Amino acid sequence: ATLHVPAFLPGGRTTVDGVHLLHGEPVHNTAFARDRLFGYSTSDLAAWLEEKSAGAISAASVARLGLSQLEDAAVARAGGDPAGFERLVHWLADLRGNRPVVVDATRPQQLEALGAALDLLRHRKRFLFRSAASLLNGLVDGGAQPLGPQPLTPEGLAGLRRWSEGAAMPGLVVVGSHVPLADQQLQQLLAHTEGKVILLDARFWTSSSSFELKRRTLKARCSLPSM
Repeated sequence: ATLHVPAFLPGGRTTVDGVHLLHGEPVHNTAFARDRLFGYSTSDLAAWLEEKSAGAISAASVARLGLSQLEDAAVARAGGDPAGFERLVHWLADLRGNRPVVVDATRPQQLEALGAALDLLRHRKRFLFRSAASLLNGLVDGGAQPLGPQPLTPEGLAGLRRWSEGAAMPGLVVVGSHVPLADQQLQQLLAHTEGKVILLDARFWTSSSSFELKRRTLKARCSLPSM
């Protein structure tokens, strides 16, 4: 099966009854739906799959893993009735033929329960995932070896991107959304960035120009040492 899990809980993105929401509002009513490249007309994920696949995936073929199933499994893992978690494992095990599945989620414990169930099935079933980052947390924290708290503070993480003398290393930021929020975030980043900022036009890097021309252009723009 292919599990579609777009919920990104820290960013306010949840999925309820198969409908994707941003801070409680259906996402097709937000600026993200008007993205020039990735826009869409519906927040119903089964209909979204049909729309984006140009009909190759019919909305009627999409299964939904609902909140009640996931919540029962989460409660079971917290010491409640174990039958809730067992039902989730059996439901996943019964999926056949790479069926598309839309997954609801409103809190991390639901995705951790999903991760734990998938971990039990990993030697019996193969799953594909299209997801936001919250599922990755669920897969790890619900698995046999949770990572636990982040071992480094934000300052410690930033320190990993500095040379020994303290100067910041170069980095690459890819802006993938054509929406006002992305522009605002980029402007905030540029306003608080040390050193030189170089803007690279994605149209050039995806053009038919030769690799050597792109390499020379990148070297010249960024003043990189010989490669």
